Amino acid sequence: MSSYTEWNKTKVALSRLKNSIGWDFNNPYYNGIPVINRNSTVLGRVSLGEHPRGAIYVDPNSPYLHDLAEKVIDMSMEDGKINKGKILSSTYDIVKKVLPEKDIKKVESIYDYYDVMGDGLISLDVFLENGVGVCTQHTLTSAAILEILKNYGVIKGHPNVNRNSDYIGGKKYGHAWCRYTNSAGQVFILDSALGFKGSLEESIGGKWNYFRPDE
Repeated sequence: MSSYTEWNKTKVALSRLKNSIGWDFNNPYYNGIPVINRNSTVLGRVSLGEHPRGAIYVDPNSPYLHDLAEKVIDMSMEDGKINKGKILSSTYDIVKKVLPEKDIKKVESIYDYYDVMGDGLISLDVFLENGVGVCTQHTLTSAAILEILKNYGVIKGHPNVNRNSDYIGGKKYGHAWCRYTNSAGQVFILDSALGFKGSLEESIGGKWNYFRPDE
């Protein structure tokens, strides 16, 4: 990876939509909904794009997401108990299964169909219904499942949506992934869109730079 990694996607989105953003102290809101950032939770929040697209809302009461969380639990059972060591890999596997079509044109066609390409609100559920999603949808789904499992008391760590941009071969590429920090402070990456799951250290030399600026 190059040394030109940029971590400013949320900042750019907030600046681009500044006339539609409200603030509660240092917390931004879009249409009254809190905005997702790299350190925030995701349930009940909205993901804004660096460039205009649908503003994706993660419904905390989504039957799709809660069903997926239950499936992750089922996939992680051993001898009648949840093997917590399987939770991350099960989450990774289920997201790949429910979002098999990583086709940006199909994602954009969904935005167009619902007339939200200009930052209109759209539920993450729509993409789950259609089985279509690129890195943004994969990441939001992974983080939402893990947050639900945390709310269930199954896990104790913190899932977040992380995203950045990098210049590869002189061209700018953006990407998003799920970062999970367990109760011991260990960082793991779930990137079902690019095909990586493992610890932050294991990602070195891989397809993407998942390290935050201060790491």
